Amino acid sequence: MVYRHINLGLVIIGIIGFAVSSFYLIYSNLSGGFFLSLFFAVLFIEAYILRIQDNHVRRERKHHPQHMQPEYFPLSSGFMLTSIVGFVLSLTAIAPFFLAWGVTFALIFALMFISSVIDMTKGPLIGHPKEELYMAELAIHDKTRRHKLRHHEHKVTS
Repeated sequence: MVYRHINLGLVIIGIIGFAVSSFYLIYSNLSGGFFLSLFFAVLFIEAYILRIQDNHVRRERKHHPQHMQPEYFPLSSGFMLTSIVGFVLSLTAIAPFFLAWGVTFALIFALMFISSVIDMTKGPLIGHPKEELYMAELAIHDKTRRHKLRHHEHKVTS
């Protein structure tokens, strides 16, 4: 699924960003490297939390499908806003003094922005009616689900 790949992408971006910003902190005299290291560490933790939430919702829906409220947890708009602000700050604050580092951080923030756009357009929405139909089609062997699916299709077509 696209959503799982995005979580993997977040982990990779978090690790690469943390490594680059840590190297930047150690071998440079710019004090902003600490905050960039902290930011990428938080990004890695956020990706891990999204993975836990994804597994929790799938497990709950499997055991109690009738009690589930729709839950949406795509990448937050704050994640997208952070990627935009980070991209602009990388090009305006870091690139004039250290061109290579500014471009490196700008590319990392651009990847973050692209992953958030992909998540907003292609990622599945947990609890969405279309996803429920898809899950019902996967479990077509179950008699009650098959009956509900046929009944729902009959309602839609009539």
